[in-house]
Amino acid sequence: MDRIVTYILSKYCCIDAIFAVSVTAKLLLIYLLFSILHPFCVGLRWLDTSSVMNRTEAKALMHGIGCGDVRAVKHLMDRYLDLVARTAFRIVCDRKDCEAVTRDVFVHVWNYSETFDGSISLRLWMLRLTCRYARRQMVIRKLMYLFGRRPDLFVTSAPKAPDYDDYVTKQAWELYCRASVRLSARQHVIFTLCVLEEISLEDASIITKTSRRRIEQLLEDAASIFRKELRHYGKADEYERYVGFLRIVEEGFVEHEKLKRLIMASIS
Repeated sequence: MDRIVTYILSKYCCIDAIFAVSVTAKLLLIYLLFSILHPFCVGLRWLDTSSVMNRTEAKALMHGIGCGDVRAVKHLMDRYLDLVARTAFRIVCDRKDCEAVTRDVFVHVWNYSETFDGSISLRLWMLRLTCRYARRQMVIRKLMYLFGRRPDLFVTSAPKAPDYDDYVTKQAWELYCRASVRLSARQHVIFTLCVLEEISLEDASIITKTSRRRIEQLLEDAASIFRKELRHYGKADEYERYVGFLRIVEEGFVEHEKLKRLIMASIS
């Protein structure tokens, strides 16, 4: 390559060979620097090859689902079923409702995969769908409860957590469920995302399409309600302890194989 550039410069630009070699070296150096710095030139903050590959892989995965490839759906479940189910469970606080939300999320992806345009990561998009369907399920649950079609708002027993005895586990879960009743749907979603899932405010803003300032206010209000519930039971100073419990709930609250069969039956 450098010999070709040198030959062209010396023959057609009336530049001697020695100077042409010098110019060629400089051009190659500029090209090398541009190749390294190119991601910064197009607006990327970091040279993160993995994120670029993930976005490309996500588009390919959505294209496969749009073409009716069941293997693509299974691959999506392998990567995001746990995230969707765990987040849904923390929002709706009930096993059956969690199963319904998780099923609806993956059925939505199967039917409307073309709505994923790659403007946000697939992970955030899946969380956005999870929050949307979880809020809808909360409305359905309240209506069923009001019309006597459901014995209670929360019918799931307390999930297990490592290093916590059963009494603390049950007590913490009951407090969380009681506080959840007092939270608005939006407060509950924000509390789940930012406190329990420990998602950044920026990502939560993308997921919920809410300004960061509004998210901070919702988060403050939700934490205040939860602390008030703790004070009612004389545990005002144990907020961090109970939040820590809710963050490490074991993943056995839902049966993943059962969920996969439910999803596959719904899309077939």
